[in-house]
Amino acid sequence: MRILFIADGRSPIALNWIEYFVQEGHEVHLASTYPCAPNIGLESLIVIPIAIGLTVGGLKENVSSDFPEQLPVPVLGEEIKQKRRAEENGLQ
Repeated sequence: MRILFIADGRSPIALNWIEYFVQEGHEVHLASTYPCAPNIGLESLIVIPIAIGLTVGGLKENVSSDFPEQLPVPVLGEEIKQKRRAEENGLQ
């Protein structure tokens, strides 16, 4: 079976599940939400940096201080707010 995990590749819980399926002989891929280098026999690894705190609240204070500043982080919450404001202004 081909399996794609989307998880923080540093998480011991996620790594335990991933390693289980690798050991069972499945083709396992990981899309990690944080830079990592797990050595557990993955078929592929891609890092997709996201910050849940930014997408939910739109506030940078919600992101842990160890999250690298240089990574591109989508601020989806702010984009949604801007679209709503534009729609409201167009309706008035």
